[in-house]
Amino acid sequence: MPAVWPRSKAVRLQRPDACVFIGGSAGAIEALAELLSRLPEDFGAPVMVALHVGMTGASVLPSILDRVGSLHAVSPADGESLVRGVVYVAPRGRHLLVEDGRVRLGQGPTEHGVRPAIDPMFRSAAREFGPHAIGVVLSGMLDDGTAGLGEIRAQGGWALVQQPSEAAFANMPQSAIGNVDVDEVLPIAELATCLDELVRHPRWRANPSDDGTAVPPGAPAGVDDDAEPPGMRTDITCPECGGVLWEEIDDQLTMYRCQAGHAFSADSLLAVQGEGLDTAIWRPIRMLRERGALLRRLAGRASAQGRERSARYFQEQADDALRRASEMRQAMDGAASSRPGAAKAEPVQIAEGVMEPDGAAELERAANALADRSGVDRP
Repeated sequence: MPAVWPRSKAVRLQRPDACVFIGGSAGAIEALAELLSRLPEDFGAPVMVALHVGMTGASVLPSILDRVGSLHAVSPADGESLVRGVVYVAPRGRHLLVEDGRVRLGQGPTEHGVRPAIDPMFRSAAREFGPHAIGVVLSGMLDDGTAGLGEIRAQGGWALVQQPSEAAFANMPQSAIGNVDVDEVLPIAELATCLDELVRHPRWRANPSDDGTAVPPGAPAGVDDDAEPPGMRTDITCPECGGVLWEEIDDQLTMYRCQAGHAFSADSLLAVQGEGLDTAIWRPIRMLRERGALLRRLAGRASAQGRERSARYFQEQADDALRRASEMRQAMDGAASSRPGAAKAEPVQIAEGVMEPDGAAELERAANALADRSGVDRP
């Protein structure tokens, strides 16, 4: 059974009147910690949080957030009832959703190359709470959360965005502002005040849906194996499963979705394709280097045994492999230097399933720094 929170003025409800949904990525941990630290102890709504924290391993984020303010932060169990004044943090590898006043942890397809992703949480917010949903987009790379925030706003909910000039990474807030009719763009301190005011003194708008449903056809809750995604079929394949992608254009925002349910914006699709391209290019370079190293070892061993013909053969093969690797590396460096802001360093996989390697590293560093300051043991 769900725990009874020890330091709580939180009230367990069948279904809260309102709920706050916060999404972010790179640079969002510090912003989120400050935001939660400014919310009062008697904050009158649950708070659901989805950050791009990777697919595997334990996370110290709930423990960190539990110490920064008066609200209790947890990594929820599937089916747990929503409680006012409790912060529910998406665990690694699971989408954080809400249904019938309860937390649902989904293992559905990745979106924008990540799980947890922000768009699925925002979609479930629009579906479950309609005009009583409050969506917040914090610092982050690329544009996860933009489409989902638009759905919250379309159902009469509130769309709030961190001031881009304050965000460590402005891409995610800027995308939301550029594609959604957002209600407020505020620095963190004012966002906290705005959230408290919205919850304490509700100003709910009417749900614009004629039939009361919250999710438009373009953003299904689940995946129908027999149904094609909305939009136009393309000749582009899904980088996650290899299936065909359908393109859906809504005003300025273009989304791509395969029949399995993987979804991408144009920017996130380019990013994932770029990672796949880098992997395809760097793998043969690494293999050639390893082949050269092995052949050199064989050449040295043959020479020590007096087998000079074999030693020369192995050495020639080693030189050829290393020459080819060097030529490929030089070509890669030349291509990288021609792209604005591109790095020449070989890619490093930060965490399985993470689409934004730099953003994920930034989240991990921020989490570790906050954990050290808060006295939280790392897993």
